Amino acid sequence: MSEKKSLVEEALLQMKNLEHVVTENAKGILASTMKEEINQLVKESLSEQDMEDEVEEEAEEVEDEEDDMDDMEEMDTMEKYRKRRDDDSGNTGEY
Repeated sequence: MSEKKSLVEEALLQMKNLEHVVTENAKGILASTMKEEINQLVKESLSEQDMEDEVEEEAEEVEDEEDDMDDMEEMDTMEKYRKRRDDDSGNTGEY
């Protein structure tokens, strides 16, 4: 009976050791897998940020071009107004 008890105790000890080894192995696999997942998420996030920055820059460029065109139109309108005013008053615009 003592021999059976000893065998059962040794089997339990081996099971606990096996459980410990499997747990440690699983931790290593999880850490490796999570590292890969985190790296992929970071790459995707950076890629998305780059795309957002690019779109924002393009929008700013378009806005700047529109502002420049508005300024040119305003200057053109002012020049036409001055010319009409000068023509109506007989001035040549020279001082």
